[in-house]
Amino acid sequence: MLVLSRKPSESIIITDKQTGEVITITQVRCSDLSSRIGIAASDRYKIMRSELIDDESLAELPTGG
Repeated sequence: MLVLSRKPSESIIITDKQTGEVITITQVRCSDLSSRIGIAASDRYKIMRSELIDDESLAELPTGG
């Protein structure tokens, strides 16, 4: 896992080396108790909070490798 610090309005860019497709993650707001991030990606990506993924959805995720 890569861990980075970001200030509000600073971003992290993830680029697919094969397709050039870009996902941008931006720190929107930060407080003592939580952070707010924005994720910009194409509609082909399904973006979910981990606590909302049930066992059935988890089984559908690719294992990678």
